Amino acid sequence: MSGVRGSAYHLAEGILIDGVQRNKDYPDQFWMPPQEQRERLQAGQSAKVGLEIADTGERFWVIITRVERQGESLRYWGRVDNDLQVFVEDPDYEVCFGPANVLDTDPES
Repeated sequence: MSGVRGSAYHLAEGILIDGVQRNKDYPDQFWMPPQEQRERLQAGQSAKVGLEIADTGERFWVIITRVERQGESLRYWGRVDNDLQVFVEDPDYEVCFGPANVLDTDPES
């Protein structure tokens, strides 16, 4: 992660993209990894998430730092792993997201 190029928003201001809903709305245009793949991620793996704000948004990779499972609830925390264009990078900020917010996974991580 390096350099902020024209960023204006902090990550905490963005709204996570609900990939499951987006896929239902646009099945031919918005691909999602299978649910079982999105639900078995572990710390150290990469996941792509997206945030939207105002009339813009951004998709980016995060390295998962923590996984919490409580009953049926599953939450991931991760740190941004690429340069951002819309949001201000904050190395101390962890994005919290669920399986519905996982837009892609990196099979090599």
